[in-house]
Amino acid sequence: MQENNDPFAAITAIQDRAVDEIREEQKAGKPAFLEAPTGAGKTRINARTIAKFIKDFRAEHDKDPYIVVYAHREKLINHGRDELAKWAPEIDLPATLSSSVPTPENPRGGLDQSGNINFCMVQTGAANLDILKPADLVIVDEAHHASDNKDADHAKVLDRQLELNPNAEVLLVTATPNRPDQKGLHRVAQEASPVVITYKELERARQINLPNTKQMTIHSDDGVSLNSIMKSRYKPEKDADASGLAKHILKHRPADFNDQVLDGWERHYHDPSTAKGEAAGTLVYETNTKTAKQFYEDAKERGISVALVDSTHDHNHNRKTMDDYVDGKIDMIVSVKMIDEGVDLPRTRCVMINRATTSHLEYDQMVGRSVRCGSDPALRDVKPTVLDAGASTMMHGSVERRAVVKDYIQRLQRGEVKEDIGQEQKAEDRMMVEGEYSPWVRAKDPPPVFCLTDGRSHMYAVAHASPDGKTRYALSETSVVKGRPQLTVMKGEDGRPLISVNASKLHEIEASRVLPERAAILRLSSTDSLDTPGSKMYEDLALKGGGRNPDSAAQIAQMMMQNSFSR
Repeated sequence: MQENNDPFAAITAIQDRAVDEIREEQKAGKPAFLEAPTGAGKTRINARTIAKFIKDFRAEHDKDPYIVVYAHREKLINHGRDELAKWAPEIDLPATLSSSVPTPENPRGGLDQSGNINFCMVQTGAANLDILKPADLVIVDEAHHASDNKDADHAKVLDRQLELNPNAEVLLVTATPNRPDQKGLHRVAQEASPVVITYKELERARQINLPNTKQMTIHSDDGVSLNSIMKSRYKPEKDADASGLAKHILKHRPADFNDQVLDGWERHYHDPSTAKGEAAGTLVYETNTKTAKQFYEDAKERGISVALVDSTHDHNHNRKTMDDYVDGKIDMIVSVKMIDEGVDLPRTRCVMINRATTSHLEYDQMVGRSVRCGSDPALRDVKPTVLDAGASTMMHGSVERRAVVKDYIQRLQRGEVKEDIGQEQKAEDRMMVEGEYSPWVRAKDPPPVFCLTDGRSHMYAVAHASPDGKTRYALSETSVVKGRPQLTVMKGEDGRPLISVNASKLHEIEASRVLPERAAILRLSSTDSLDTPGSKMYEDLALKGGGRNPDSAAQIAQMMMQNSFSR
């Protein structure tokens, strides 16, 4: 068998799979929601989806479709149209741009629906709702901006397009299906079928390098570490009050904060004697323009080749600074929010997060600036470093840790998780060093009792050997009866107790619990909130439910096999 030496074969296969899944959902009459992180090639996926849609539409209707692609930034619609010609050259339909910026084909600017494919600013569409054409395919880029606020521009254009054509096929695209303001997504996004590309897939395809994240220990002026202050104010089981936490952290930020952070950068990352030190760059994200300027000045005083990009400088200065950084003339850029969404700076191999807190979305965008492998051979295999001097990693979990959780959830959704639980997991560990993960935590041993939780309820699986020597599981769950928690034997659809299920059936039941609560599972599993798996709760509830005094998990398992719990 001849080896495939095409370096893009793996990523192309991932993208083609995503396109096929998108078209499958759309043909079934469902909107599709593509979640594709940095390095996945969202613009190629969009282009190939458009090409397949045109082919299918022509075959079914014997005419050409009208397609509109919405984005909220000028550079996104320009990039989308350019990439369409690159990745789908077989498309023979004209593509236009609609924005307030004049173009040669649209010298007055504004809405241009003269072609069959319209790359349109969301703001332009919202300003022209009365004259929008019915679209056969609607694509929304950076779809996390589409909130459930019916008066927002994204909601206006989406609602109007579906009013004009209720049968329009829809594709929503984003790297992170979460909003920084914690508001809900548009109803179409909530109803859409997820199509997911994970970081681990992209790493296996050699498109990205997942980072090594370090939570820096910063000591306040009174000697207490900021880390301990943060942990005392925030529990991952609950949604974060990011603004309140940030205010508290800034209040305790020491006078020598910048010195501590820069010392950490030199200790953990910077080594001028290596190729990495010579070729790679660092992006620093600060809390506001005042702290950004101070950090810039302190870094410059140390002799670091550093520049500042923020809202106090004009566009030309910021653009030239980023160009100089790409060319290697500058080693470090300090910013607040000017370098995040849609900015590609492939030299970056270190991200310093000095902001007190960030949203989940902002955190991913900042870290995402460093993960692309790129084409520079000196940097392609350099593992990025993320240095977090705030609370973001504590709140959201590191990108590399969340990557293995998402990868597992994706495999679970596809029915690819088959093995017995606990096979690849140490009793004391949830996350293996090599990246293997399971949401099941060993609560008792022996016999093995595993716990799965979404933060509100618990499901337990007691492993035991069947007569044929294979592992089977007796399942119970916590429930509230008359205001009190109880442990109850789980039952199948036929009403019979689930006391001897195999691994395949167990994971099927697991999927029914995990997939609807994937956001909570991701947060809990990616942070340090589930270090204690709840074994005391298990024994306490088993004691009450069984009416006995079991002193070991073995007796608990026997009780379950005898179906002695409350039913």
